[in-house]
Amino acid sequence: MDKGKAKALEVPLPDFMFQIASAPHDWLFRQVDAAVHHGGAGTTGASLRAGIPTIIKPFFGDQFFFGSKVQDLGVGQKVLTVTENALGKAIWIATHDSRMIEKARILGEQIRSEDGVGTAIKAMYRDMEYAKTLVQQRVARAAQGDTDAEDEEEAEVEDSWTLVENDSDPDATSPTAMMQPQSPSLGSSKGKSKLGLKYLPLRS
Repeated sequence: MDKGKAKALEVPLPDFMFQIASAPHDWLFRQVDAAVHHGGAGTTGASLRAGIPTIIKPFFGDQFFFGSKVQDLGVGQKVLTVTENALGKAIWIATHDSRMIEKARILGEQIRSEDGVGTAIKAMYRDMEYAKTLVQQRVARAAQGDTDAEDEEEAEVEDSWTLVENDSDPDATSPTAMMQPQSPSLGSSKGKSKLGLKYLPLRS
């Protein structure tokens, strides 16, 4: 499809709707009261960082996870089926529910106050030695031909990922605590957290 056809509208838009080719999220989301999007990691991070309620219509992959997290945190909603009534209701709630609006504002302040890059670097260095020991164990077992032990190890590594919630204040969960890797020595239970939630490694 050529660029001209790609920009063509599939259906006519009413006067109160505006089509744009592109816009930076960090600027755009500060101009609106709520955001509706697909729930990609970057877009979700941008709308939460802006401190506005977020409505997510997921299509595949981790978009469903982020939609559920936004809804669980009380800062937005996950809409599985887009109809006039469903989307209209979600937008109305997102722009009128004072509790949701306040939670989104507070979460946005928390995210903007965090050193995301610094936290990521610390996490990598924190888990570096643990990752090295896993590689060394796998190499040693492979050299011994112990494939059964290697399969068990892979299952154990998967179980070492768990969702971590801030139990001290369920209404103010830290964004960086939404998901953290955790070694088996810290205590995991078959891929579930204390809340009984299945692990889900964060994907870009």
